[in-house]
Amino acid sequence: MEKGKFSGFLGKHKWKLIAAAIIVAVIVIMIVRSSGRTKYDVYTIYVGPEYFDSELRASLVDAVEKTVPRDLFDDGKINVSTSSVLYLTSAVMDYYDENDLYYNRETNQDALSDFYRSVQLGVQSLLLMDKDVYDELKKNQSAVLTPLADIFGSVPENAADGYAFFVKDTSLGKTMADHGKTFPENTVICMRTYPFVVPLGEKADRLKRYEYETELFRKFAADALPGTEIK
Repeated sequence: MEKGKFSGFLGKHKWKLIAAAIIVAVIVIMIVRSSGRTKYDVYTIYVGPEYFDSELRASLVDAVEKTVPRDLFDDGKINVSTSSVLYLTSAVMDYYDENDLYYNRETNQDALSDFYRSVQLGVQSLLLMDKDVYDELKKNQSAVLTPLADIFGSVPENAADGYAFFVKDTSLGKTMADHGKTFPENTVICMRTYPFVVPLGEKADRLKRYEYETELFRKFAADALPGTEIK
């Protein structure tokens, strides 16, 4: 292309070329970021008054790693994402009040709201929570919880009710106890329903992970019932 024609072409299509360059740059950045991003096999979240310190996290991760059925993404490692929401239940707040211990009620309520948003829109499928929090969630938003009968065909005998198990009654709790650090006795574990609002580009991986996490959840219950077949 002659110099004059090239200059004219640039003048005529300058903004289109700039827009195309920006799009290419964004795509390259997204590819670089996604290639360096950890692909988690399992996502968990805990909400309750127990402080989720490094020892409790290590115990949870160790128990999950010992139970997972396989390496989900065949990348040679099991990556477990753990998050937590510190929330003081009514019983704990009463204890704080009786002993003149400080806490912020507004911040505490905001923490619970954050957890509810995570349940509705987040990536976590394995939910660990204080029984009081669970009872409120079940009462107000039971539709986000997967009935155990849908997972097992019937409600296993070691279940707390139709949606959850106490962690202590599962192999997860028993393995964590062997590790030396576990959740309080009134902590339950349950599965959220499949997150139907999923970014299009993540749909395949999200569904694959959800089925994997459901299989893991089944093992937590079945492994705690030696000699009992859960269909």
